[in-house]
Amino acid sequence: VGVPYGTHASRIAKANVPAVVFGPGNIAQAHTKDEWIAIDQLRQAADVYFHFCATAETT
Repeated sequence: VGVPYGTHASRIAKANVPAVVFGPGNIAQAHTKDEWIAIDQLRQAADVYFHFCATAETT
C-alpha cells in the first residue's frame, strides 16, 4: 500500500520487515507552517501507543 508522502517505513519495508505508519492529525496539515492537531486526536493516539507498548511482546 502506498501513500503520497514519505516515511521511514519505506526503508524498513526494503528489508522485508513489516511496518505500520500511524499518527494523529491530517496529513494535509502535517509539516506545514500552521500545522495543528485536535487534542482529542492526540489523546486517542497516546492511548493507542500506550496499549501497543503495554501489550507488545519482548524478546
